[in-house]
Amino acid sequence: MMKSLMTLTALSLLLIGCGGPMALTPKSNIFMDPGGFKVVATKADAIISQRQVLPNFKSCLQLPEDKITNDTRLAVSNAMSSFSLTGSAETISAPMLMAFVKVAGELCDDVVSNELNTNQRRFFQGFNIGGTTNTQPFNIQSTIQKFANGCWGRAATTDEINVIIDSLTSVGYYNSATLATSTSKNTAIYLCTTMLASSQAIKR
Repeated sequence: MMKSLMTLTALSLLLIGCGGPMALTPKSNIFMDPGGFKVVATKADAIISQRQVLPNFKSCLQLPEDKITNDTRLAVSNAMSSFSLTGSAETISAPMLMAFVKVAGELCDDVVSNELNTNQRRFFQGFNIGGTTNTQPFNIQSTIQKFANGCWGRAATTDEINVIIDSLTSVGYYNSATLATSTSKNTAIYLCTTMLASSQAIKR
């Protein structure tokens, strides 16, 4: 679990450097791969502020108000002091980024629960997350693109898709040869949290 959290945090967080927010090259300005990215300074977008966190995430996930659990609301409340008051990129901090990961994880659990009892899932088509038997075909790239289009406002690039899949593989949540494991609830929540807590989802 600790390994998963560390990897997820590394994937999801914006990097902070002496001169302000940082981006990663050559593949993406979203994810960190400790093995091969070079860090370079770049101008960052503004980020969502305290009051925008839950409304923004709820909207991009199309999650009904009554499907947001008390655990999620408590996580948002507990994290509120870590989020930015102004939305300025200069206010980014490590506690803030960890707070985004925590809130994203709770919301993604709500999304999974919301899709348990329907055969017409928006995100987790073909995933073995329990509930109603789902007959939709499993396609992890399609799932990634649904989150990207909804919460990033654009399609994910091939490199970004590969980084996400590589991360899922590294923590044992994805193996194209054993889809029973690759379509699990843990895989679904990890994938969703990675994308929801990324810089592309929290920028404004």
